[in-house]
Amino acid sequence: MPGTMSVSGLISGLSTDEIISKIMEYARRPQTRLQQQKAESQLRLAAWQDINTRVLALKAKSESIADLVDFQAMTATSSNSSIVTATASTSAAPGVYYIRVVSKAQCHQVSSQAGAYTSVNDPVGTGTVRIDLANGTNFSVTLDSSNNTLAGLRDAINKANKGVTATIVNAGTTSAPDYRLLITSSAAGSDNRITLIDTSGLSGGVKPEFDLDNPVQAPAPAVVEIGEGAGKITVTKSTNTITDLIPGVTLNLLNADPSNTVRIEITRNTSQIRQAIEAFVQQYNDLSDAIGDQFEYDTQTGQTLPLFSDFRLQTVHSDIVSAITSQVSGLTSSMKALANLGITQDTTGRLVINSSVLDTALENNMPQVARVFGAGIDSTSSYVSFLASTAETKPSGAVGYEVTITQAARRAQVTAGTAMTGVIREGGESLRINGKLITLDAGMDIDQVIARINSYSSETNVIALKTGAGGTGTGNYLTFRRVQYGSSYDVSVVSNLSCTLEGTTGIGNKTVTSANPEGETGSGQGMVGLDVAGTINGAQATGNGQILSLRSAPDGNGAKGLSLLITASEPLSGVKVVFTKGVGATLRDLLSTLTSTTGAITQAQDSITNEITQLDSEIAQWNVRLNDQEARLYAQFNALESQLAKLRQQSDYLSAQLSAMNKSK
Repeated sequence: MPGTMSVSGLISGLSTDEIISKIMEYARRPQTRLQQQKAESQLRLAAWQDINTRVLALKAKSESIADLVDFQAMTATSSNSSIVTATASTSAAPGVYYIRVVSKAQCHQVSSQAGAYTSVNDPVGTGTVRIDLANGTNFSVTLDSSNNTLAGLRDAINKANKGVTATIVNAGTTSAPDYRLLITSSAAGSDNRITLIDTSGLSGGVKPEFDLDNPVQAPAPAVVEIGEGAGKITVTKSTNTITDLIPGVTLNLLNADPSNTVRIEITRNTSQIRQAIEAFVQQYNDLSDAIGDQFEYDTQTGQTLPLFSDFRLQTVHSDIVSAITSQVSGLTSSMKALANLGITQDTTGRLVINSSVLDTALENNMPQVARVFGAGIDSTSSYVSFLASTAETKPSGAVGYEVTITQAARRAQVTAGTAMTGVIREGGESLRINGKLITLDAGMDIDQVIARINSYSSETNVIALKTGAGGTGTGNYLTFRRVQYGSSYDVSVVSNLSCTLEGTTGIGNKTVTSANPEGETGSGQGMVGLDVAGTINGAQATGNGQILSLRSAPDGNGAKGLSLLITASEPLSGVKVVFTKGVGATLRDLLSTLTSTTGAITQAQDSITNEITQLDSEIAQWNVRLNDQEARLYAQFNALESQLAKLRQQSDYLSAQLSAMNKSK
């Protein structure tokens, strides 16, 4: 068709544009074939991208179902949730407990003196007010001319947000008000009681006075009874949220009712686990359907989808089916495959669940079900347990992998050079533990000191205990031990007082560490942290705290990537661990490999992407070539028309001359 380039054909009488168009249409056939190939490649790439998305979704479900922790999910139920509620972690054990809440923990609450204030705006003076709590918290608030009222003091205390709250109540009448300031500890129990409210720093108003010995509400612990018989157990707790009564279970005390026995039942959360299995099966079927569609052939139309004959997809599909249907190598129980759990393939390759078989397995054989899905070990030592594995870790078979521990992990610790035989001296003592300042009150004995220090363990990562002078056994020496195991963790402690004074913890005013524990007296004891050391399947492993991992190993060592938790306190030898990799773990590792940068699915996409890039380059080259050819054709036909025009002019001239000659004759 005529365009920016056109030849009229007025001289030649030819349909020049149409002729050139036909010539170019023929010339574009190779480029058209390339464009068709590109379109087909784009369809294949889109199909692979869709498969990749579904594979990644199944990988996520496989990771979830391979995590043995998911199979330890527990549920706690209370027969009377108005009195006590309960939640259970994976560390809880199934069981039934009968509990009575005799009393709830109460917060300490004190009031200012009666008859001192008839308005919330009455002045209390300017200066400072100090408040101390038994848990070591102490703070001061400052009042000036802008907030030197009863209401101003209340607001200043609340703004400090240091473990107490302040409110104002009218203990009188509307006509004869009697306003009082109530100060309440934010947490219940005697450990959080208010030990000091010092208003002596105020001047210029009526100072509020607080009688701590006659509180509005005395601090009280929670009292809980387990059982109803003669051997019932009575326990007291400083809070209404109890986490250390039943291992792995948190109790929330809502109301006290000594006459009402509450049944707390801890059971496995089979419904949560079943939902995880169902989600895994559904995601597998989604991928199976998508791959199956690619292999379908329409006999009537002869049409197929882009990856119909792609051998790479056939290999991927075969590997996935093999992983999902194989027995788990190394398991000794009767449950070794999904089929044993009621999960089988139908004629289309989809997974179907026999609900009754699966429910029975979940109710009666949860540990075996977990091993069918996840990776784990059977160990001849209770001190060696499974942590993790990688795609490189191979099932050990019945022979197992031998584990040898040449050095047990150890926590860093320091022990005071002087025993604590009395109580903390007047004025108290302050310790700085791993950078955290902890205040000890006058009169505290060694057990109270330990309780105070341990209340900050989440911040210091240190626990205190009383031991002998060497940091072991029994005695009245304070020992500070790191929570974590390993060489990366240290303990640092220093006191504001010399240990030569009576009534101190014995730490002294020279900083002690696990590496340099001598301290002020030169007799302090300590130990640095150690990482576990040993071998797995004959290869030297890497220790990090209590974790022993085989990160690198000679070719053929199937234990490569295996990580174990070693809780032994002494070296071990001759330990055998049988490592098994369940369906979920096997599929997780396979799919991780397939979608890695060197995996089959990634390479398939990269290969097609490279094809498209190459085709784009060839198509672009053809564009240049065809544009040049079209320009040449137009130039040639324009030249033809120009020559024909000249010839016509010459013809017309000659005709005119001949005509003139004829007339002259």
